[in-house]
Amino acid sequence: MKTVALVFLLLLGCALGFALWELQEALHVRPTYVQEALHVSGVSHPVTAVLLNFRAFDTLLEVTVLLVAFLAFLGLAPTAKHAIFFRPGGMPKFLVRTLSPFFLVGVTYLWLIGGVDSGGAFQAAALLATLIIFYRLSGYKFGYKISPFYVRVGAVFGLAFFLFMGALSLVWGEFFTYKNALAGGVILTIEFFLTFTLGILLAGFFVGNEPSRSKRW
Repeated sequence: MKTVALVFLLLLGCALGFALWELQEALHVRPTYVQEALHVSGVSHPVTAVLLNFRAFDTLLEVTVLLVAFLAFLGLAPTAKHAIFFRPGGMPKFLVRTLSPFFLVGVTYLWLIGGVDSGGAFQAAALLATLIIFYRLSGYKFGYKISPFYVRVGAVFGLAFFLFMGALSLVWGEFFTYKNALAGGVILTIEFFLTFTLGILLAGFFVGNEPSRSKRW
């Protein structure tokens, strides 16, 4: 059976390699293509322009895949008997409280700078997820309980808003085609909500590994 699977994978790899070789001319994009269209994207950074304007649908699918992977992860999460997880107390509370403002400033900076330089929702979300994990490791107790409902809403809201803006763009053109005057603000807003959603999902892979479902977010 393993031999059959190996042969199948080799044949599939060869077929995909041949297809890519044949399509390499069709897939070629002039290096100046993005730069020439940058003025209509709403941002001045080419990566952000591609991710959230020219190829926004691809980014939408990437976030969807991450959400589906997280849901699958929760469904396959280990039981208390077999779980391997980090118990609270591994991170000093005073250190987390001290670092929190710096993390939040970093998250805000990465979110805002994405339109003009390297940064954006994915980088900001990674930093936000790190802060959430630090709080979880420290066992820090807030003065109020964070409802799991709000966490679930946050885990999907960024994706839902992204999809909504794509659908709304149909009013004045094609899917994910923003008006030039509004493009910058739309992209910044999308990245704001995606930062929270991606941060929750990334941190959720850590928190979701805890054995007791009742004590998770």
